[in-house]
Amino acid sequence: MVRTVKGITLSPQERSQAGYGRGQPRTHTCSVTLPGGPPCDVTCTSTGTRSHTFVFGAPLNRTGYAYEAIGGGLPGLEAKAQALAGALFQQAQQHEQQAMRQKAPGTRTLRRGEDGPPISVRMAAELAGRYAVCVKCVSGTLIRVGGTYPAPEGALAEIESDRHSGIRLFNGQQLVVGICNRAARHWEEARFITRHHAVLDDGEVPATVLAQEAGDTEEEDEEPNIALTATEEGDGLADDHC
Repeated sequence: MVRTVKGITLSPQERSQAGYGRGQPRTHTCSVTLPGGPPCDVTCTSTGTRSHTFVFGAPLNRTGYAYEAIGGGLPGLEAKAQALAGALFQQAQQHEQQAMRQKAPGTRTLRRGEDGPPISVRMAAELAGRYAVCVKCVSGTLIRVGGTYPAPEGALAEIESDRHSGIRLFNGQQLVVGICNRAARHWEEARFITRHHAVLDDGEVPATVLAQEAGDTEEEDEEPNIALTATEEGDGLADDHC
């Protein structure tokens, strides 16, 4: 690294080594893969040899910075963008959990339409920021059908198992990973998870009532864990709750 002293005039070679006189910023756009597979476009802007800005689009919507020399040309720049994407994704997941644990209402508390069965204040405080398998209705309402977990991987593994094969879904309903919003006292779809959601086809063969996760208990006035069995007549969970 070239060190400069205030008041000393640099030669053209010294200015070049120090990163001065590079002209207009260089911009490169590429696509990275977020944890779990979703693609994400990113624009990389370099204003010097040790100054790089990475603006990630949806679904990440975050900005990362690198104050270091990145070798290897454009492939090296893209590799750095990929590494930053993973770190920013984890950061976004942590921030989402923190927001869900807040007691005071925030901007994400507001939702359009029906929010489904409300959760009691005490239960919302206990489950705040935890993840669970939910049925997402066409209205956007989420109904919890599984146990709760401190990380989304538990709910994702539950979806990928055959535990919920007895739930009959209709009209584009999905099994998704929900996160408990303490202030709003309802479940909402988690934005930052490491894999895609699962969708079951209409006409799934009914199975037994699903069991709750050990330790995730409810009382009479608490949030219902709606793990229902579809009947032979075709009545499904959605008809009663969405």
